[in-house]
Amino acid sequence: MSIYIDITIATIFGGASGGLVYYLSKTYFTEKIKAGIKSEYDNKLENIRGDINRNHTILNTVLTSQNQTFQVGQVERLNAIKILWTNYLTIRNSLVEINSIDGILLESEFNTLYTSEWKGNDLVEKNLQNISRNKLSDLLNAQDAIETIRPFLNEQIWFNVITLRFFSGRIIYLYQKGSQERHIKHWKNDMVLWKWVKNSLTEEEQMTVLDAKISSVKIFQNFIEQKILNEVHNIVTGQIAADNTYKRALQLMDLIKADK
Repeated sequence: MSIYIDITIATIFGGASGGLVYYLSKTYFTEKIKAGIKSEYDNKLENIRGDINRNHTILNTVLTSQNQTFQVGQVERLNAIKILWTNYLTIRNSLVEINSIDGILLESEFNTLYTSEWKGNDLVEKNLQNISRNKLSDLLNAQDAIETIRPFLNEQIWFNVITLRFFSGRIIYLYQKGSQERHIKHWKNDMVLWKWVKNSLTEEEQMTVLDAKISSVKIFQNFIEQKILNEVHNIVTGQIAADNTYKRALQLMDLIKADK
């Protein structure tokens, strides 16, 4: 910049004599340019500060409003969780008889039922006969009750509830029908049930269920139950609200930046 100032001054005062005039002129123009640059910088800095303050105010207002809305609905969510758990227990307990059989028979032993290879006693057959299709209506009623509170839960809970409801209904149907027809196979032989297992569990969890030669139904139930409990914990503690607020904050910041 100095060379341009020198040229400008030399042009204006080319005919002037004495170094003093040159020095004073150079100093004047230098300070004038510096002052102009500083003024422009200060204006831009002040604009940036104003944008930050304005954006910060908008962000705080929106996030505070969102948090207040969540707190108002939290009472409803807690009541919904109570209804959820009561009806979830209905779904879980529908497999009591099946779990009692699955908990004492190996998979290979179960597949010999109603065949000449069966070496067990009549107790297993009696337990199978006690499985009633009436429980299917109980499962549907429990699902309907949970569906009424669905807006206060989250979709992951709903998916796990439907998974367990379908699994329970399907296995009750297969085992009840098999006991009547005296021709039955272990539930792992049913591709429809196994497809639901694959869709709802991780690969590691799937292998745990697959490798279990006994109590595999209970193991599957426990995995689904833990997933539901984890989601319930997130709702009760407000973790879901915190995650949603954070995501909302990021979205707002992106919108603010895009508006520049």
